[in-house]
Amino acid sequence: MKFIKMSQYLKSAFVLAVLALMWGCGGGGGSTSNEVVSKVASVSVVPSSNSEYVIQGSNLVGVAAVELVVSYDSTTLSSPTVTNGGLFSDALFAANPNFTPSSIKIAIVGTKDISGTGQVVKISFATATGPGTVSIVSASTLDSNGKQIPITF
Repeated sequence: MKFIKMSQYLKSAFVLAVLALMWGCGGGGGSTSNEVVSKVASVSVVPSSNSEYVIQGSNLVGVAAVELVVSYDSTTLSSPTVTNGGLFSDALFAANPNFTPSSIKIAIVGTKDISGTGQVVKISFATATGPGTVSIVSASTLDSNGKQIPITF
């Protein structure tokens, strides 16, 4: 008799365990997730032609200042010119195209925070003897209070 009662308890416990596993914790199946998807701010180089490259900003939130160092292949590209892109059109802009023989330093500072995706700067090379390599060496961003904002490149 004790054996039969114990068997029934084990069966009931097993059924409850299976139901609990099937029910889940509320995050799977057809349930609605409360997960927040975070998009990380980033800058990247987008070639427009052999002699023109755009630094594109993506998912920027609350950015008032940007500092970039961009390197380029000086064996195929020379005499860079940097122009401000549309994303920071109202900001103070300065570029040193001769930061090193094969790199450019760019600084952009505004009085208001910018959020969005768009062209940060355009880099044009007077001479391009073929497709060159342009890459971001460093990037940093600040909000209007001087607090650093994480950014990837």
